[in-house]
Amino acid sequence: MNITDHPSFVAGMRNYLNTTPPDFDSETSIARHITAAYNAVTEELNLSEEPLLSADNFLWSYNALLGIFERVEIPGLITLAQLYDGIYTAGDSGKPKRIRIGWQRANNIARSIHRLHELQAPKLFESPTPGICCTSGFLQVSEYGPELSGHNPDHAQTIAYDFDINPETEAPEKWLAFLDSLFENDEDKHSKIAVLQEFIGASISNVATTFQKCLLLLGHGSNGKSVLCDIIAELLFPEGTATFISPRRWDRDYSLAGLKNSKINIVTELPETSALESGGEIFKAVVAGDCLECRLPYQPPHFIRPSAGHIFAANELPHNRDHSHGFWRRWMTINFNVNFEDSPFRKTKTEIMDSLKDERGAIIVWALHGAARLIRRGDYTRVESHNETVAEWKKDSDAVYDFALSCLEYPATFFTPLSDLREEFRVWARHVGRCDEIGARTLSKRLAKIKGLERKRKSSAVGFQCSVLPIQQWRETVN
Repeated sequence: MNITDHPSFVAGMRNYLNTTPPDFDSETSIARHITAAYNAVTEELNLSEEPLLSADNFLWSYNALLGIFERVEIPGLITLAQLYDGIYTAGDSGKPKRIRIGWQRANNIARSIHRLHELQAPKLFESPTPGICCTSGFLQVSEYGPELSGHNPDHAQTIAYDFDINPETEAPEKWLAFLDSLFENDEDKHSKIAVLQEFIGASISNVATTFQKCLLLLGHGSNGKSVLCDIIAELLFPEGTATFISPRRWDRDYSLAGLKNSKINIVTELPETSALESGGEIFKAVVAGDCLECRLPYQPPHFIRPSAGHIFAANELPHNRDHSHGFWRRWMTINFNVNFEDSPFRKTKTEIMDSLKDERGAIIVWALHGAARLIRRGDYTRVESHNETVAEWKKDSDAVYDFALSCLEYPATFFTPLSDLREEFRVWARHVGRCDEIGARTLSKRLAKIKGLERKRKSSAVGFQCSVLPIQQWRETVN
């Protein structure tokens, strides 16, 4: 329950006004008086000992019962300002003056509270302590695992679970059996489950952007990936902390602002085309948690650092135009190879969800142990099939990479001028139906990024240490 909704709060505010009226009736004076009254009343009711703070273009109040900072919204502040209507000022030297507060003046006072100099705390949520709040305390995550302690405003948390979580709980057997069924015959089953554990845990405990990676779940229908995504969003994260914003909309201010309070962002139907075709730099910045400008409707621009982990599900590898190392290193891929369509053991999402509800706390603790392992090792568990998937993805998305794999032999002692390589690329592209027209400079830069392909300069010619396969050989490969 929000502090302003506490049954004794408004009564406490009225009592404070009667015993300690404001000295002046200016909007700024009333704004300061509201903050002083708010702080005094919350402390008297044992709701908080922390003062109101303004950060990230919002006003925040610490709730000692939940161990989190809660946003104090403008409508709530307007209501508090309206309490002052009809109150007399204390008066400095003359006769006390009755305060008049209409709706517009109340709105002005509410907005001025956000800008009071003494409330500014711009770096309040810049480095939250890794972990989660729940009704039993704060579960801090370190390389040694999750550890339960008391609530503390220094943790800089804004989200809490509304139930107890015991870090010593037993392993979630039904959840692990469900994951096992998704990758039943895969040789890299255990590494896939380990990556899921680490990624979910990192997203829950606010460290996902530290490792700057996102998950791509691949496979055709009836393989369980959509059910998995729904369970993660609905069962493992507090209400309102899971978002579903496609990366094709991240270059829009309003959509980007929607990621502000997100812990996990899930896109269950990533389209094969256009999803990653634009905004390559913004995509990498969001996944890495860089500082970005955005805004909400009818509000001024402000800056956020997205902290959500991102899970995308797709039937096919999506097209993209970003061929940089920074793009490819952001991805972890997991292939779903089991088909449950004709399975006699197939269950509906509702049946699976109902069977897992009593393990909710245990699954969260399981995920936090994965986050601890991630922090300890400094990187995600390696999935054996990932490199093969990314190599295929690069070939589909990058004509130059595909050309190099299909037509060139490297490393080699033979030197091939760039002009010859460009002509060979044109012949190959026409043959395979790729219409990419690439200039010499772009071709040179793209080839130079391919591991093992060395760029050289001989006399006045730029080229690469490679040889070009005879046309008959690469035709056989293509066919």
